[in-house]
Amino acid sequence: MAVVVALLQGMLLLNGCGVTKKGGTDRFDGNWKIAKMSGHEIMRKSASDDVMTFSFDFEEMQAGGFGFCNSYGASFTLDKSTGICTFGPVFSTRVGCEGNNAESVLSQLLQKTKLIVRKGNNLLFYDNTKAQGTPLLEMELVKGTKQSTIK
Repeated sequence: MAVVVALLQGMLLLNGCGVTKKGGTDRFDGNWKIAKMSGHEIMRKSASDDVMTFSFDFEEMQAGGFGFCNSYGASFTLDKSTGICTFGPVFSTRVGCEGNNAESVLSQLLQKTKLIVRKGNNLLFYDNTKAQGTPLLEMELVKGTKQSTIK
C-alpha cells in the first residue's frame, strides 16, 4: 500500500495557483500544514490527530501532500514574471474516513487558487491576483523544515 501511495503521489496533479513576483521559488520550499480553509480553522479532535500537509516540488513541477485519509497532488505551472500559477486536476488516493469531506473542500479550493502570498511562516492562497478578501487557504510552515529566510 505504501508503494502505491508513493507512486500515486509522484504522479498527482492540482488546479489554480499564483505566487507573488518578489523572490524566487525557494520561499515556497518546505513542508506546510493546512491551518485554515475559507477562513475556518481545521478542526482536529486532539493535538495528536494528523494534520493535512502540502509541499511544492519545483524540479518535478508537482505539489501535494496528505489529507486526513488520502495523499493528493497535482502538477502546476508558474509564471515567475507575473506570479500566476495554475494547477492541473487534483488527484488523490481513495481511502474512506471521516476526513474525506475536508479533503474534497481542499481540492475545490486549490482549483480556485490564483495567487499565493508568503507572509512570514505562512502561505495565503487567494482566488484573485490582488490578494484581496479572505484567503481560500492558509498554511503554516512545519517547524524544523529547511526554509530560506524571507524578509
